[in-house]
Amino acid sequence: MPGKGLRLRAVDREKVTQVDPRSVGGLQPGTLAFHLLQDDWVLTLGIEALEPWVTVQALSEATVREGQTLTRIGLRYKVENAAVKQFRVKLPGLSEERARTVRATGSAVSDMIKVVGETDLWKIRFQRGIAGETDVQIEFQGPAGRDQSQETLLPPEFPGARQTVQFVAVRASGRLELEAGNPARGWMKSDWSAVPAILQDRNDRSVPALCFRVAEPEGPLAVTVRRHEIAEALKLRVTQGDLTTLFSPSALF
Repeated sequence: MPGKGLRLRAVDREKVTQVDPRSVGGLQPGTLAFHLLQDDWVLTLGIEALEPWVTVQALSEATVREGQTLTRIGLRYKVENAAVKQFRVKLPGLSEERARTVRATGSAVSDMIKVVGETDLWKIRFQRGIAGETDVQIEFQGPAGRDQSQETLLPPEFPGARQTVQFVAVRASGRLELEAGNPARGWMKSDWSAVPAILQDRNDRSVPALCFRVAEPEGPLAVTVRRHEIAEALKLRVTQGDLTTLFSPSALF
């Protein structure tokens, strides 16, 4: 049975017969079992080191408010073959104000730092080597762009990941209305029910105004922000009024 990150193979197959490892109690992945044809024969094994195989599920949730945008990125990493102690993630288009608020949380997360000399590249570091599945939440916020009638969204990138499944959702608060015209290739409208529940924010289960599945986008998502003004009220002048006094022995009032 090989350890994490290792794979075994029989070098001389003429002297052995490979059998089902489950027949001799080998239930873990990667287990090999052989039957020696003669008692004096020796089984020679070759050991091969394996690279980590990392897949990512991601949901980027942007909440557009008056003059400010809040972003939360929910991640589910799955690591196979070998453990890893850090992941790299690219957050394109962050202003200095937003970059100062970037933070990552998770049961195994140690910290998240900017990679010096690399544009938009960040490093998530863990308290221990990660094998299997782990969840990470990234959050940042900052003022809206100069043109407050439009918000431009860029999804994160995951260098080194072998496979990525990514969603982007946009919410509005207050008197704001969101509209996405003709998104670039790679942005596909999706139903909110198609987003895995493990990625969603447990503190906000509301249905977003926009939801997309993203796969190798050719450009950002441009969202038009419309602001509804408060309806004007008629100016009224009171000319007469009646006052009623109620008495109750049971003190219900």
